[in-house]
Amino acid sequence: MTCEFTMIPEFAPQKGVWLQWPTFKVSRGVNGRSFVSAFIEIIRECSTEGEVHIIVLDSNAKNEVKQKLAVAEVPLKNIFFHILPYDSCWIRDNGPIFVRKNGQEHILDFGFNAWGYAPWGPWDKDDEIPKRIANLLGIGYTTLKYVDYREGGKAKDFIYEGGAFEFSGEGTVIASWAICRQRNPHLNKKQATRVFKKFTGAHTVIWIDSIWPGTSAKKADNHTDGYIKFYAKDKVCVLGSEMEGPGKEAAKKLEREGWDVFRLPQGFRWTFVNCLIFNSKVISGCLGAPTPLEMEIMKELYPGKTIVTVEISPLAKAGGGVHCVTQQQPK
Repeated sequence: MTCEFTMIPEFAPQKGVWLQWPTFKVSRGVNGRSFVSAFIEIIRECSTEGEVHIIVLDSNAKNEVKQKLAVAEVPLKNIFFHILPYDSCWIRDNGPIFVRKNGQEHILDFGFNAWGYAPWGPWDKDDEIPKRIANLLGIGYTTLKYVDYREGGKAKDFIYEGGAFEFSGEGTVIASWAICRQRNPHLNKKQATRVFKKFTGAHTVIWIDSIWPGTSAKKADNHTDGYIKFYAKDKVCVLGSEMEGPGKEAAKKLEREGWDVFRLPQGFRWTFVNCLIFNSKVISGCLGAPTPLEMEIMKELYPGKTIVTVEISPLAKAGGGVHCVTQQQPK
C-alpha cells in the first residue's frame, strides 16, 4: 500500500532553509538582540549550501537585516526575504514541516501554543506561519487534527512542536509522549500514533514517556532534538543514554527496534546534537570553543561534510540551538 504522505529526512538533499529573524523582545529572560550575531553566522554558512529564506516583520526590519549582513560581508545571492507577521524566532517549533503529498511538495501544520506555557506567548502569529508559507509558495498544506472523544467528538488541532520529534528516513519516528500529552491532554497514544503514521509515512512510532530530572513537560526542556539525531541512513545517535531520563529510554527503545545506537559519551554537549545538516555542511552551536572530543565525534558522524561551529551562548541561555531556529526545505 502506497502512503499518500512522505517525510524527507534532514540528511537528505535540501533546497533551502527558513528562519524567523529575532524579534527584539525579551525571550525566556534573554533579549532577542543578543541572538543577532549567531543568526548572521548561521545565515552565512547556509547561504553557500542553498536558498536561505528569512522572515521579517516589515520593510524596516528587512532593510536592517540586509545592512547587518552587508556589514558582516555575507553575500545576498541566495538570500530571500519575506514580510510576514510572527511572534518569535523559534521556527523549528512553530514553522512548516515540509513533506511530499502524492509526490508534490506539501506542508504539515501542527497547532502551536508557545510550548504549553502561557508566559512564553503570545503565539497566535507563530501558529499561522505554516499556512502563510504554504500560501507564499503556492503549495498545499494540511492542518493536523484529532477527534476529542471527551468533548463530544469535537475536532481539535494537534498541538506539537517540530523540535519534539525526529524522522529516520526509513520509516521510524521518535517523539516525546510527555510533551504530546501535556499539549493535548485529551489525545490518546493510539490516536497520536495514527496521525504520525498517516502524515509522515512512518511504519513505526517510538514514544518517549520520561522527562529529564528536575524538568516538566511544559516548556521545551525535553525536545528530542537536544538528545537524538538520525544523522545518516540507518544511523542514529543518542545523548544521555547512561543517565535516567529520555536519553536512556530512547536508546533502549531504539535498540529494541533493531537500531545500532551510537551512544554519545559524557562531555559531548547537547548543542552538537542540536545541529543543522544542510547539504555538505553540518552547522553546530557552541558555547565557547568545541572540545577535541566533540570535533572528533562530529567528524566520525558526518564523514565528508564540513563541520562548522557557531557561538550561540545567548540562544542557549534562552533554551535553544541552531536546529531550533532553522527549518529545512527538502529538494
